[in-house]
Amino acid sequence: MESDDRTRVFGLVEDVTDEIATRRRIEHERDHDVLTGLLNRRAFEQAVTERLADDPPAFGVMLMLDLDNLKYINDTYGHDWGDHYIKAAASVIERTFEGEGFFARISGDEFLVFVDRCADADGAYRLFDAFMRALDTSVLEAPDATVLKVRASVGVAFYPEDAVDFSHLREYADFAMYEAKNHRKGALLRFDPKSHERGAFILNNKEDLNRLLDENLIDYHFQPIVDARMGEAVAYEALMRPQLPSIATPDRVLLLARSQSKLYRVEHLTFFGALEAFAKHEDAACAATLFVNSIATQRLSSDDEVELQKRFGPLLRRLVIEITESDYSREMSLYKEGLARRWGARLAIDDFGSGYNGETSLLDYHADFVKLDMGIVSGIDVARDHQDIARNLIGYAHDRGIRVIAEGVETPSELKAVIELGVDYLQGYLIGKPAAQPPSVPADIQELIRTLAGTSC
Repeated sequence: MESDDRTRVFGLVEDVTDEIATRRRIEHERDHDVLTGLLNRRAFEQAVTERLADDPPAFGVMLMLDLDNLKYINDTYGHDWGDHYIKAAASVIERTFEGEGFFARISGDEFLVFVDRCADADGAYRLFDAFMRALDTSVLEAPDATVLKVRASVGVAFYPEDAVDFSHLREYADFAMYEAKNHRKGALLRFDPKSHERGAFILNNKEDLNRLLDENLIDYHFQPIVDARMGEAVAYEALMRPQLPSIATPDRVLLLARSQSKLYRVEHLTFFGALEAFAKHEDAACAATLFVNSIATQRLSSDDEVELQKRFGPLLRRLVIEITESDYSREMSLYKEGLARRWGARLAIDDFGSGYNGETSLLDYHADFVKLDMGIVSGIDVARDHQDIARNLIGYAHDRGIRVIAEGVETPSELKAVIELGVDYLQGYLIGKPAAQPPSVPADIQELIRTLAGTSC
């Protein structure tokens, strides 16, 4: 180039097309999965984290997907067909969620999606339905002409309801996905905080359960069961009181024991522990009956039965085996009934009227007692439907010679209502709270019961 003052200016022109293309290819390979072309784990996390930090949506959803049956396809048809299966799933993900957010393949058979364009949960679920339908119609034909349907188990967590940061959204979606996979493959499941809490509790307290069982760290308290006409304590229910703060309730002991297949040890500990604790209070309890909770799915060993007979023989004849679980079988019901008869003991059904533990349970058990479910007793003085249910259940039991215990009586009005409905026995905080030594019934409560029953002197 030449200017007016005759100055010469020189320039250099270089073709950088290949360099730019190479750089873009390197960046793409850095951020994308080679097999599917979707974002990879690192790029997905960066994109979603920046979105949440710089321009957070009003509503969002994290989805974790795990392909079902990939191992079977790899083992049966080879890894090339496994790759076809993965790419087919990726194609459905891309078609469904394009323009709705971010999506990535993060491992061999796992994908993550973050949806940030739906206004609310209803919109998100419509998108989920479309995705699951598209996945269900995506098929491959294997070399042997077998039709392979593409399936995935999916967990979802909502932003900001469940979590507001990437790591927790992913953790919760991942938890929901495994819940779906363990319960019903091919399902989409929403994150449940209560299930997550139970899972964390089980994971964090395994060793505490072992310690509780090995060191027998359980006490027993006794709650009175009272005659509904005279107000006298005729029986006591033995209630487990764990001594470890991390496992503070019987429900938590059972949850941990069930997760570790140690329910038998709880059953063993309960029978020996409750009978031994009650035997120490023979003077206070006089000739009262003892109700001991039994796990319906568990049976004691023959050695256990012999040892219990040897140590507590006379007391076993005052025992009532109370069935607390609903997942029993006919075989186990016969065992429990036979155990009671061998000892001269009796049988009770807890939570009578709730779920399966209603009239149908009396077909499997020849029970001597039934406990009216606390959900029916609560508010029975004002709830007409509770009264109708109780009246029918009490009549059904009495027709079969079975005595009825109203459990969970907490107010004088509830007490009046269940006495008028014709229950035989009463239990609850109004009557007497559990205590380490079997408590007597307060004189004013005895008099109230007699007055309501018309048996007061």
